[in-house]
Amino acid sequence: MTTVLPKIYTFDIETFPNCFLFTGKFLGDSNIHVFEISSRKNMRSELVQWLNYLKAEDALMNGFNNLGFDYPIVHELINSPYTFDAIKAYQLCQQIISSGDHNLNHAIRYENRHIKQLDIWKMNHFDNANRRTSLKSLQFAMRSDSVEDLPFEVGKILTSEEIDILIKYNIHDVTETEKFLEICLPAIQMRLDLIESGVVKGDV
Repeated sequence: MTTVLPKIYTFDIETFPNCFLFTGKFLGDSNIHVFEISSRKNMRSELVQWLNYLKAEDALMNGFNNLGFDYPIVHELINSPYTFDAIKAYQLCQQIISSGDHNLNHAIRYENRHIKQLDIWKMNHFDNANRRTSLKSLQFAMRSDSVEDLPFEVGKILTSEEIDILIKYNIHDVTETEKFLEICLPAIQMRLDLIESGVVKGDV
């Protein structure tokens, strides 16, 4: 028996001292959701409401190294929404990066996550030193129309025009992550079937 795929929501974040972005989309849906917490806009309440919606829908949030990087920052937002801002997100980002092997040190335990997570970076064992692969390398391998690098130096105070550029970059990363997700769907289906049958449990 084949398990029905849950609603899969691919997301990605960007963190700068004066700008935090959360961008995502449902698999198969053309609508892209962009939430900005910055020096020019504060969509924190809207983002918290959206995350609550994803939880209520029992959605599966998909990302590329989201277990070690993106989700711990989102988890902090959910736990402490009133003190979360762009600076707080950037500080957390720097703590994760400075800790070194950030796919392990800051990951939130399976049973403590507010929303289910799927990390196609970890699922494909790209956290292994011999298999370590970046999203940019995958874009090249998938023959993507464009392969984009972060347009600004980490830690830069962004202007309004630069934030607009960062949003386009963030959207590009989400669509490219979803493209790789589609390649991984058979492996995801297999894991869901194993969970449903009771062969395996927890975070697979």
